[in-house]
Amino acid sequence: MKARGMLRFTLSILFAVQLSINPASAHSKLVNSIPSSNQVVNSHIHSVTLNFNEKILVLENETPNKIQVIQISSGKSTLGKLTVAKSQAKLRFSNSLDKGKYKVKYRVVSEDGHPVQGSYFFTVK
Repeated sequence: MKARGMLRFTLSILFAVQLSINPASAHSKLVNSIPSSNQVVNSHIHSVTLNFNEKILVLENETPNKIQVIQISSGKSTLGKLTVAKSQAKLRFSNSLDKGKYKVKYRVVSEDGHPVQGSYFFTVK
């Protein structure tokens, strides 16, 4: 009986410890974007904004973060200036985007050092 009681006690301690540990998969994720996925935009687009649920890593001299906006018909990437503030990454273009379908590809590094990447599409009419 003592061995069973000790086993139950040990298992309950292990279970309590497991509940208190943060899950390892709780990294940054994209919460929303402007323009949003599959959105059809009727106005001039001068930037793409990505909002994450956690802060994004910012280094002094270089950024590990990247946003690419690619026009599907031409395959050309739109150049712009990337800024990162807290949990937001924004790519501003020098000119508005032409009409067409675009793919947004991103790779950012969350403050805990884990890379987060993904992509989505939107259309300018």
